Amino acid sequence: MPAPLPPGRFLAAVSKLKEAGITPIAGGGGDKWPLHFYWSYLAMREAGKDGFDAAKGGEGFTGEAFVKASQHLVDLGALEPFREGYLGATGPIRRRCSPMGALPSS
Repeated sequence: MPAPLPPGRFLAAVSKLKEAGITPIAGGGGDKWPLHFYWSYLAMREAGKDGFDAAKGGEGFTGEAFVKASQHLVDLGALEPFREGYLGATGPIRRRCSPMGALPSS
């Protein structure tokens, strides 16, 4: 399995899929918790284990890597990578999507 993409390449891939008329991410917010994975992914790519250990050790999540990850999340949101209605989608709806999460845009 290939290593996860760095945030810049991840955002570029999302943008390229959108330009091709493909909805890049089949996520859903109806279950309330799944959307946090996008910030977590970006934060892990920026801060790594050491950054999370430091945050847990008392430094909190105000460090440069976490601020940068948060900006990446803002940038991701600006790309509108989810299908329409994603905030209300739940597990059964998401599972009907393709395994890669790529759906034709409507």
